[in-house]
Amino acid sequence: MKIKRTIGSIAVACLASAAVITSCCFLPNDEGEKLDLSGMSLVWEDNFSTLDTATWTHEVWAAGKVNNEKQQYIKGNTQIVDDDGALDGKALRITAKNESGAWKSARIKTENATGDKSWKYGYIEARIKLPLAYDSAGNLVSNNGVWPAFWLMPHDPNGKNGDGAYGTWPASGEIDILEYSPSTSQDKCYSTVHYGADNASHKYTSIGADYFKADGKYHTFGIKWNKDSLEPYYDGRSIGGIYFNKGEGYETWPFDQPFYIILNLAIGGDLGGAINSDMAKAEYDIDYVRVYQ
Repeated sequence: MKIKRTIGSIAVACLASAAVITSCCFLPNDEGEKLDLSGMSLVWEDNFSTLDTATWTHEVWAAGKVNNEKQQYIKGNTQIVDDDGALDGKALRITAKNESGAWKSARIKTENATGDKSWKYGYIEARIKLPLAYDSAGNLVSNNGVWPAFWLMPHDPNGKNGDGAYGTWPASGEIDILEYSPSTSQDKCYSTVHYGADNASHKYTSIGADYFKADGKYHTFGIKWNKDSLEPYYDGRSIGGIYFNKGEGYETWPFDQPFYIILNLAIGGDLGGAINSDMAKAEYDIDYVRVYQ
């Protein structure tokens, strides 16, 4: 079951030590170490001039399937839009809409039946504009309740869209490059890794929090990943948190297998929180996704 589980307790700074091993020192963008891609090459990118359905698959499921989220994921609510903030003038837009009290949104992934795109190690980045929200008249309103994400899940080596090389979540891991939940966490963004032999021993480590102030503009979010560590970057600079391979096997480091990319916009739920009653739709824009190795 490749499904998003809750990390709701991450919304509180300096989390309970029983649940997480965490670094609580995160550097502002102008102080972090600058991204160095020397020795790496761009191996794949999508600039979203179109939505390539041979690469991206819509996941379809009912509201409430995970995390008490309010949206239904449908095969739709994605479009290529003209956007003068995007580098090539085009961007992918994921739209969440409230239709007669029922929220509908989209979740897409690079794993599909015709040949998935998954990667092991490298630097994975997206240029993203966090969701803007509108009322039914088209006026900008508070985006409380949105929960966008840019994240990675383990490829199933058996080709069955299953759980990954080490078994059912969280055994095969999860890498959250970006999550944002203004209703519960104000302007914070999160980068988080999940692991553990089974659900009862699930642990997560926040490797980035409280490093962003939402401004309605594009920013880059990325993760540098090798056999020894995972390190998140924002606008080309390290945000100061690193998760290290302790050499203890898959129970703390399942991140030695290929992972695929997911982009989605959830509404409400455990981390998304209370939804602004004036919000009729929210728009989540992605300029590009790139993979360097």
